[in-house]
Amino acid sequence: MYKHQPGKLSKGAVLDVGLKCAHSCKFCYYSYLDKTDDQFRGMRKAKFRSFEECKEILKLLKTNGFINFDVTGGEPTLHPHIIELMRYAHQELGLHGRIITLGQFLMKKMPNCQHEKLIDDLLEAGLENFLFSLHAVNEELFQQITGESFDKLQRAMHYLDNQGFQYTSNTVVFEWNYKHLPQVAYEILNHDIYLHNFIIMNAYYEWNSNGKAFGVQAKYSDIYPYLKEAVEILESNNRAVNIRYAPLCAFKGLEKNLVGMVGVRYDPYEWMNLAGHMGGTPDLCAHRIPIKEGEIENHLMYREIELIHENGVKITGTRGSNLKHFSEVCTKCSAKDVCDGIDPNYLKLYGDQEFIPYIENAGKGPLQNARFSYTAPFIVKTSQQEDMKRAIKEEFSNNKLNVINNDNQKISPTISVVIPCYNSEKYIAETITSVLNQTYQDFEIIIVNDGSTDNSQFVVEQIIKNYSNHQINLINQSNSGQPAIARNRGISEARGKYIFPLDADDVITPTMLEECLNLLETDQSSAIAYTDRQDFGATDELILAGNYDFSRLRYANHISYCALFRKDIWKKVGGYRTNVRGCEDWDFWIAAGAIGYFGRRIPKPLFKYRRNNSGVYQDVLQNFDIKFAQIILNNCEVYEQKEIIAATEFLYQGLANDSKAKMNIWQDETMPENKIYKELILSEIPENNYKNVLHIGCGHSLITKDLAGEKVLGIDILSNAINKAKADENNRLEFIQSSLLELDQKSQEKYDLIVITGVLYYQYLGKSHSLIYSLLDKLIIDDGILICCHVDEWYKARFPYLMLDYSLFQYRQHTQRLEVYVK
Repeated sequence: MYKHQPGKLSKGAVLDVGLKCAHSCKFCYYSYLDKTDDQFRGMRKAKFRSFEECKEILKLLKTNGFINFDVTGGEPTLHPHIIELMRYAHQELGLHGRIITLGQFLMKKMPNCQHEKLIDDLLEAGLENFLFSLHAVNEELFQQITGESFDKLQRAMHYLDNQGFQYTSNTVVFEWNYKHLPQVAYEILNHDIYLHNFIIMNAYYEWNSNGKAFGVQAKYSDIYPYLKEAVEILESNNRAVNIRYAPLCAFKGLEKNLVGMVGVRYDPYEWMNLAGHMGGTPDLCAHRIPIKEGEIENHLMYREIELIHENGVKITGTRGSNLKHFSEVCTKCSAKDVCDGIDPNYLKLYGDQEFIPYIENAGKGPLQNARFSYTAPFIVKTSQQEDMKRAIKEEFSNNKLNVINNDNQKISPTISVVIPCYNSEKYIAETITSVLNQTYQDFEIIIVNDGSTDNSQFVVEQIIKNYSNHQINLINQSNSGQPAIARNRGISEARGKYIFPLDADDVITPTMLEECLNLLETDQSSAIAYTDRQDFGATDELILAGNYDFSRLRYANHISYCALFRKDIWKKVGGYRTNVRGCEDWDFWIAAGAIGYFGRRIPKPLFKYRRNNSGVYQDVLQNFDIKFAQIILNNCEVYEQKEIIAATEFLYQGLANDSKAKMNIWQDETMPENKIYKELILSEIPENNYKNVLHIGCGHSLITKDLAGEKVLGIDILSNAINKAKADENNRLEFIQSSLLELDQKSQEKYDLIVITGVLYYQYLGKSHSLIYSLLDKLIIDDGILICCHVDEWYKARFPYLMLDYSLFQYRQHTQRLEVYVK
C-alpha cells in the first residue's frame, strides 16, 4: 500500500473497456445513450473495446507513469478478455488494478475461465481490488434499482471476506435509496470493506434533456440526515468515507468527506488520464490530463454569467460549459473557489432556497481545508492481502477522526418494533402502550400508516408528542393493501439489530421483549424467539406454539407472526413476500429456515392476539390451498420435486381457469394485436441455422409453427391448448403437454434456440424460477439463444446469461418485456 499526500495530483488512471452493459441501473449516467426513450438500449447495443486496444491503453498508462488504475464500463466483467487484460496489467506491467462491478458474474464460470468462478481467475491473474456497486442491501430494492440480484453480489463479497481480501464499495444516492443509507452502512460493517463512496446522482449527459431526471435526483436536504447517520456508522467503526459531487453547503459538517470536480484529480483513487468513455484512440485515452500541481482543469474554472432559469432562479456563475451553476445566493460565499457549484437540473427542480453561503474561510482550492486533515481515504491498496482496515484505523487514531455520536443517544437501538397500521384508531394506542410498558427499554417504535382513512395518524402523532423521550417514528404512505408491504417498509427504515413485528390491534405482555432478547443473546444458534399465544376478542383461547420443528413448519405454521428475530434474516431472505397475503409470516419463517435461521420457543403466552372473523384471516381460511401452493413455490429448495410440480400445476391451472388473459394471446392470428405480437417476437430472433428449437408456453401454436429450425418442439401445460396445436404437427413440428419442471424427463434433446412466452410468472412460480433456470441450463447448448417474452410487471427476475438486447411494447393492456440472451 502507499499513502497519497493530500493536495498532490493522483497517480491513478482508468481503463474503460467499453460501455456495453447488461444491467438496468435506474440512475446510470449513460442512460438514453442512443438518444431514444429506451433508457438502456444504447448500452445493450454498445461494443467493448478490442483486446488489442485495451492492452495498448494499459501499456501507455504504465509509460505515462501511472501506478494504480480502475477498470470500468459498462460492466467490465463481461469483457471477453478481462482475465487476460488483468494478467497483462499485473503480471507483465506491474500496475495495480481495481475492477468496478455490480458483481453479478463473479461467482459463475464465464468464457475463457479456467476455474468454476470468474472471481478465481481474476485473483489468479493478479487483480488486487474491487469497487462493488452497493446501491441497496435487500433483494427487492436492489432488483428494482439495478434489475439484478443482491444475493449474487453478497455471495461474491462473502467469498472475498473468507479469503481475507479487503476491498471498496460505492453507493449512488438518488430518490429511490437515500432513506436506506444507514442500512447500507450496517451491511458494509458485515464485510471487509475499508473505503466506501456515496456518489450523489447528478444529471449528466442525456439526463439533462426533457426533464428525465425528475423523480430520480433526490433533494439534498432530504438526503442529509440519512447520509450523516451512515457516515457516522462507518467512521465510528473505522471505515473511510467519501461523498462525491455535491455543493459543499449541502452537507455542512461533512466537508472533510466531500470531494467534487474541483478536487477530484487530487483523490488517489480517481483518474488522471483522459479515459475516452465515449471512444478515442489508445494514445488519447491514456494521455495524462494536463494540470499543474495546485490547479484545476481549465474548462472547470469559475466564470461569471447572467442567466435566469424558468423557475426564477438567478444564475451568476458557472463551471464548464454550464456543467454546474452558481446561483445568486452563492455570490458572497467564501467557499466558491473550492465548491463545484450546483447541478443546473437540480436548480430547475428544487430551486436554491436550501443553500446557505459560507462566511468562514473554506480554502482557495483545489481542496477545501477540511479535506486536508482527513487522511483515511488517501491510502491506496497495491497487493491482494494488505490489511487496509488496520491502516485506516491507524489513520483515524493518529488524526483523532473517529466519529463519536451524541452521548445521549446511541447510533441505533437494539430492537426495532415495527407496527403496520391501517384504520386502527380504536386499538393503536393500546398496542403502542403495551410496547412502552416493556421491562426492556432499548427499542424504537416504527409505525407505518398504510393510507388510513380514519384518525389513526392523529392518534399516533399525539402519542409521539406525549412520549417525546421515546424513539417513536411515523411513516405515512399510500395504501398498499398488503401487510407485507407496510411491514417491509418499516423494517427497511429500522436501525435495530433485532426486529419485532407487531400488528396495530395486538398487544404484548411487559416482559416479552426482555425474555425474547435474553434467549437470542444467550443462544447464538437461535435466530427467532417466539412464544405461546393468548387469543382474545372474538374468542378466548390459549394457543401453545410447540417447540421449533422445521420439518413440521414446512406444512403447518406453529410460530406467530409476532416474534423477535435478527435483522440479518430479513435482509438475506429479501423481506416478506407479497404473493401470499395473510401467510407472509409463515412463508418468511420457512424462507429463514431454508437458509439456516431457526427458532426457539419460550413456553409462555407473552403475545396477545386479537381475533376477529373478517378480513385477511377469513381470506386465508377460504384460500388456504392456493396460499400453501404458493409457499411451496416460494421455497422450492425445501420441498420435493413432486410437491413443486403439483403446486405449479395447481396454480397454473387455477390462473388459466380464472382468467382469459393467457388464452387471449393464442386467439385468431388475423387479430391485429396478435399479429403484431407474433411479428415482434419472430423479428428479435437472431438469424441462424437452428437445428433443435424449443418453445415453452406454445399455446395454440400461433408462434411455434413459424419458428425456424430443423426440429421444433412446443410444450404447454394446458391440454386444450396442446390439442389445438397438434393440428399443425408434421415431420418438423411436435407438441406435447408438459410442465416445465417435468420437461427434462420428457425430452433428452439439447436445444440451440429456446423461446419462452409467458409461463415464468412469479404469482405461480415463486422462487422456483431458480430451479427452472437450472433445468433450462441443461437443455440449452453453449452459445445457444434464449428468447423470453413476458408481462414486465409480473416477472422481474433475469436469466444468468449475457443479454444481447431487450425491448418493451404494449400488448393486451400490459407492458411486455422481450429479452434476447446468449448462453
